[in-house]
Amino acid sequence: MAALLPIQRKRRHYLRLAVDALRTICRTGCQWRCLHGNFPPWSAVYYYFRRWQLSERWPCLTDAVN
Repeated sequence: MAALLPIQRKRRHYLRLAVDALRTICRTGCQWRCLHGNFPPWSAVYYYFRRWQLSERWPCLTDAVN
């Protein structure tokens, strides 16, 4: 998974937590704004999701995680 997400700058949130939050959203169907406090803010999670989706990395990430 590290090869799919090269480090470009220091991050405020761990990418692992963002991926875990996205898995929770997909698994439970909860809304973005209803993520509980263990995850980064919903806006950060959505930012990473949108970025990965536009760069076409999202399918590769889901395959790597599953």
